[in-house]
Amino acid sequence: MTRTRSPRRLSGALFAVQMAIIIAVVVIVAVVGVVRSVAANQEATEQRIYGQALTLSHLPSVIDAMQGPNAHAEIQPIVDAAMSSSDFRYITVVGMDNIRVAHVDPSEVGEPVSSDHSAIRRGETFAGVEEGTQGITYRVKVPIRTESGKVVGTLSVGELVSEIRDDALMQVVPLAAVSLLAIIAGAVLAWFVSKWLRRMLYGVEPDQLAQLLQAHRAVMESTEEGVIATDADGRVQLVNREAARMLGVASEGELEGAGLDALPEELAQLLEAEHPPEDLQLVHLPSGSVYVHAAATWADGRAIGRMLAMRDRSQLDDAIARLERQREQAQLLRIEAHEFENRMHVLSGLLELGEYEQARAYLEEQPNELDPNAASELDLTALEPALLAALVSAHAAAASREHVTLELDDASHVPADVTVTTDDLLVVANLLTNAVEATGFGGTVRLTLLAEPGTGLLEIVVEDDGPGFSASPEVLTTGGITTKLDDPERHGIGLFSVQEVVRERGGELRFGASELGGAQVEADLPLASPDTASGEGAPQ
Repeated sequence: MTRTRSPRRLSGALFAVQMAIIIAVVVIVAVVGVVRSVAANQEATEQRIYGQALTLSHLPSVIDAMQGPNAHAEIQPIVDAAMSSSDFRYITVVGMDNIRVAHVDPSEVGEPVSSDHSAIRRGETFAGVEEGTQGITYRVKVPIRTESGKVVGTLSVGELVSEIRDDALMQVVPLAAVSLLAIIAGAVLAWFVSKWLRRMLYGVEPDQLAQLLQAHRAVMESTEEGVIATDADGRVQLVNREAARMLGVASEGELEGAGLDALPEELAQLLEAEHPPEDLQLVHLPSGSVYVHAAATWADGRAIGRMLAMRDRSQLDDAIARLERQREQAQLLRIEAHEFENRMHVLSGLLELGEYEQARAYLEEQPNELDPNAASELDLTALEPALLAALVSAHAAAASREHVTLELDDASHVPADVTVTTDDLLVVANLLTNAVEATGFGGTVRLTLLAEPGTGLLEIVVEDDGPGFSASPEVLTTGGITTKLDDPERHGIGLFSVQEVVRERGGELRFGASELGGAQVEADLPLASPDTASGEGAPQ
């Protein structure tokens, strides 16, 4: 199984990047400094050796001694004094016969010089690295000349290359210490910068930024409220589309970055108030009246600005009106349910006592808003199942109350041996109810019910002369979706229920246009067997 890699924290990643940059810069500067320091130190040592050689070679005492019989006795003390006052590895004075006249090691005096001095005896000068009795040294060889320019001997001054290098490297120690201190100081500064940036971003990590931006845009564009947000300095940072519409500006970005003086005065006062009112405030804008609520916005325990939520007054008034209607309807339903329960108790008591005639009389005395004559005008003989005929008769009476005519097509025929289930009645009832409500006052609804032998289907066709369908079948059969705009809370489940029943029965539901000028809905339901339908009652 693949393990998901957890995202790196922003502060840690930023600290690592800063430290990489700091270390790279310090290392580059340190390397350049070391190279330059070593080169400068080596150059200074070489110049010092060369200067010492020239100084000794121009001493009159050395020049005179090289022309006298006691050259060693006169020059050796000078060489010893020069050696004691300097840190050179050796100083050698050589005669024209290539024999050492003076040397740091007395045992080497009188011996031939180990390196070639022939070019020096010809008046040339040498500076470079050679290997001699003292080891590998950087040496300078110069001729000893008289005032007339005659070469009377040679002089060589040298220093071990390893010692020159060690001296140069000793100059690196302070630079290394400074570089280390620079890295430590940079680390501390980088840590503070990372913490500051994390605080400024309220602890949001990089992988969350895109998600927060998407969620922010989705919320701001989908909400029905207008939203205006300002920062701690009182400058507008956010205006969503609905707020732009209410303010009458062309786009959301037009006010971003502006001061409060760019907003209507009443809104600016609410955003400037130290303690905004907790209840809604009614503000009149050029686009209409809106209810406004202002509040401070907080993040990470500190105030970061103000937020203003605006809601169109007409929308709230409509919502309140719908809520009041729903409360009234609920109250009426509770009253009717209570009265119906009382009637059922009375009727149940009469039936228990065997007072059937009195029970019939009691039922006939109850108020009935349906027109019984509307059902009598229908010829229901083609519908032999009693439940189906009774359902159609009841809907014909209900339609007459709405001044809608319900017709039964002449082609309708359902034999008595057809088993009618609750699902069949639900489909017929919902389709008739929708058609009656859609066609309205003075409309006509036509019903066709056909169960032909051998087809195994109950064909249900409901037509009307209303406005037809204003949406696709996929939308109409979605729960909670309705085309009845007068009171949408009470609708949106009829066709959805029909679709569910047809799908469960393995049938087919079709939508189209009717010859009457309105909509037509066809439902083919496989006939149920008597065993499947046993125990089912009338539709609730």
